[in-house]
Amino acid sequence: MIESGEEPPEWAKDVAGVPALSPSQSVEVTRTLEPGSYVFVCFFPDPQGTPHAALWMYELFTIAGDSGAALPEPDATITATDAGLQLPTLRSGEQTVEFENGGTEPHELALVVFEPGKGIKDVDRWIGSGYQGEPPVTFLGGMQTIPASESVFLSIDPEPAVEYTALDFTTNSRETFTVS
Repeated sequence: MIESGEEPPEWAKDVAGVPALSPSQSVEVTRTLEPGSYVFVCFFPDPQGTPHAALWMYELFTIAGDSGAALPEPDATITATDAGLQLPTLRSGEQTVEFENGGTEPHELALVVFEPGKGIKDVDRWIGSGYQGEPPVTFLGGMQTIPASESVFLSIDPEPAVEYTALDFTTNSRETFTVS
C-alpha cells in the first residue's frame, strides 16, 4: 500500500494518467500501451490529505497482445512543443482531439474553464489549501506524461461562447480559445 508522502518504487514507471477531472465531467482517452502489467492509481488527496491510493483507490490490469484496434482519426490536433502550444481552430460539438507531443520531453496537457475573474494563481491557492472551498476552475480532462513523439486522443464536446484554456504543465504554457 502507498502511504501518504511516500514515493512510488523505482521500478514503477509513469506512462500516462488523466489529470484532475471535475465532478460531473468524464473523459475518454485512447492511448497505445505495450503488453505488460499496469495499475491505475489515484494520488489526489481526500479532505484530510490522505492520497486516494492509500485508501485502496487503484486497479491492476494487464495488456496482452495487440487489440487490432485502429487509433481514432482526429478532428483536430493540439501540439505541445518545448516552446509552447500550437492550437488549431476548434469547433463546437463532440469530436476527437489528438494531443500530440512534438517536443523532446514528456508533456502534460489539460483543458480547463476558469470561473469568471479567476486564473492559474487562484488554482494554485486552491490546491495549496488542500482543495478547500469552491474550485476556481472546471477540469475537463487531458493527459499526463505524453512521451516525446507520441500522441493520445481525447473525446471532447466544447460549447460555443465558452472560453477554454489549454494548459501544458511541462512548459507552463497556456492558450485560450473559444469555439464556433
